Amino acid sequence: MERKSINDKKAYLNGGKVEDIIIKFDGKEFNVKFSQANFANVAVNEKIYNIELLKKMYDNVFSFAVNQQLLEVEMEFGGNGELNLTLDGFEYSVQVTNETRQLLEKFILDSAVVSTGTKIIKAPMPGMVIKILAQENQHVMEGDKLLVVEAMKMENVLKSPASGTVKSLKVKEGTPVNKDDVLLEIEVA
Repeated sequence: MERKSINDKKAYLNGGKVEDIIIKFDGKEFNVKFSQANFANVAVNEKIYNIELLKKMYDNVFSFAVNQQLLEVEMEFGGNGELNLTLDGFEYSVQVTNETRQLLEKFILDSAVVSTGTKIIKAPMPGMVIKILAQENQHVMEGDKLLVVEAMKMENVLKSPASGTVKSLKVKEGTPVNKDDVLLEIEVA
């Protein structure tokens, strides 16, 4: 995505009240701007990122596409205004204000996982199912690996968002999939 100047930001962030927060990380400050009307575009130090929440995997683990790159992020709040992030296996601790914490807690609550019923596992983006690790009627635990989708030359392991039984498999190995295609269903215990 091309770099936008600071003057373009309000228009690009699609109106609404523009939030401006400072994140301190590793001795550096990052100026983060986003519109309350559109969380899909975020400006960090004047560079704009397109962010799409693909799915909530667990209570505090999310799958995002950031400028079309897949990321799995785990967020946990610590004491003293700390936000602990695990991103692609690396752990980070970020100082956040109470306002930022409230925004993130609202985001987490708004994407809450339903505790019972059927969980539908969808393709996070277009790709190819290259490996199926679960079978119909198999009992799976939260976090178990279900299948692998190759997208944009990356293998993405999709995990179970809850414990339950695989109700139905909708794809086979080698099946091409589009974003949001249903891959399998899990009946939550």
